[in-house]
Amino acid sequence: MEEEMFCYIHEGGELVKTAVGSIEYKGGRTNCSVVSKNISQSEFVSKVCGVLNLDSNSIKLEFTVKFDPSCLLPLHNDGDIVNMFKFNDMFCHVYISRCLECGDDLICPTRCAMTNTVQLQPSRFEHSIGFKHCSSTHIRNVHNHCLEDVVLSQPLVRSTRASLVIDDVIRSTPEYQPRQICKDFVRQHGIQLTYLQAWQMKEKAKERIYGQPKNYYKLLPWMCERMLATNPGSSVELSYSNDDHFEKLFVAHSISIEGFVRGCRPIIAIDSAHMSGPYGGALFSATSYDANDSMFPLAFGVMSSENYEDWLWFLEKLKIVVGNKEVIIISDRHHALLRSVPEVFGIENHAYCYRHLKENFSSFLSKHNTRGNKGKENALQFLDSIAYGRGWQMLGIPCEHATAVIISIGQNVTDFVDDCYKYPMQELIYGGSFSGIETHDMPTVDDDGLVRSITGEVFFSLKPPHTKRPPGRPRKKRIESQFQDKRPVYCSRCHMSATMKNTAKILCPKCISVYLLHYADLVLLYFN
Repeated sequence: MEEEMFCYIHEGGELVKTAVGSIEYKGGRTNCSVVSKNISQSEFVSKVCGVLNLDSNSIKLEFTVKFDPSCLLPLHNDGDIVNMFKFNDMFCHVYISRCLECGDDLICPTRCAMTNTVQLQPSRFEHSIGFKHCSSTHIRNVHNHCLEDVVLSQPLVRSTRASLVIDDVIRSTPEYQPRQICKDFVRQHGIQLTYLQAWQMKEKAKERIYGQPKNYYKLLPWMCERMLATNPGSSVELSYSNDDHFEKLFVAHSISIEGFVRGCRPIIAIDSAHMSGPYGGALFSATSYDANDSMFPLAFGVMSSENYEDWLWFLEKLKIVVGNKEVIIISDRHHALLRSVPEVFGIENHAYCYRHLKENFSSFLSKHNTRGNKGKENALQFLDSIAYGRGWQMLGIPCEHATAVIISIGQNVTDFVDDCYKYPMQELIYGGSFSGIETHDMPTVDDDGLVRSITGEVFFSLKPPHTKRPPGRPRKKRIESQFQDKRPVYCSRCHMSATMKNTAKILCPKCISVYLLHYADLVLLYFN
């Protein structure tokens, strides 16, 4: 089946840039036609002139491509027809303009002449996105070649406009990587991008889809009010500076508070994670455990950094949520937590994460070389026996020794398990309901920075937090835990699990021996 394309034909108007950055055609008239892929340039001109009743000798045709709707490209020969089909999907736009008359000749505005000076439209080139622009708006009689030949010889894709091509891909695949964008542009458009260009295109597309990050802070007060109205009983606290810059946020939904009070174990693990993005900050979390020993989210907070003041503010809000229920706080012994947790919950209710303790103890043994690896393993096993020696008293579940004794006396082991692990308690924990926030009437951020509703009502808004770039170069790879599961390494020859790593190859011990024997034979042959 012959390929066809729907063609919009515009005449008499102009391309203008809207306030949101898109390109629109205003004025003139618009018609349409369906053209085949194998049509020639002369046939196409005749067809367009027949549709609009124009003289083919007094007009100039130009077209646009999908990734650059603001740059008009000349339509002079059959090669331009091929490009119009290649870089547009399903439909294209063709623009008709009158040729300029200088003296007795009709001169195309985009061509250089031997004996004439033609003044060009600066916006045609200064706002060109797909190609480098001309620095001068006059072409003197020192050239005798086509202007489009000069422009097309230096392709340059600008991320602001080229990102329009990947908008749909970013919506469906947010993890679309810049390296894949480079490969797709070469394959689909024949344009070579650098990694930085692809990364900027992705950031521009995300900004156009999800909005600017600074606008999130402007809508934050409205979102907090709506969360409280939608789910009564929630705890939402927002703190900001005197000049209306965001500082702290604490959120605990009503369904999480009710589930924790009804049946969760009286244990809360607190931790934080650094956030990436233009404004940085730290994400605080408070997590409990349900009847199935799974994590139950209780509260979270967004802070400027992980320091004593922020942790103290977060724990004070968490204390209000917990109420009179006595809980144990588990932390990683951060210096700010060693001060703030005892002040709010008491030092007797502060427990330390055993994994972090074991890592620190292991580092201490490695540093002092305590009787080699064997001594280190024995010391860690002894630490495990101390930590899990009182498992029944600590966890509420009989250990294997207690289970054997209970069965030997004819009792049911389930009767000795704490009630917080049983199914009725799980039903109580997850028996609540949560209502999503309705955003059909969510206000928008105007160009002047004000938050307005559809009816024109102006809402209070916040500014982004004050940020300061930390000293030194940013870390590219996080510090891994000593007991973290490492990525498996496989032999490059037999594809079995390997333990030895070389700078050139990764080989298992068996393949290494074969590798060495082979080169030993070559050495013997050389000397013999």
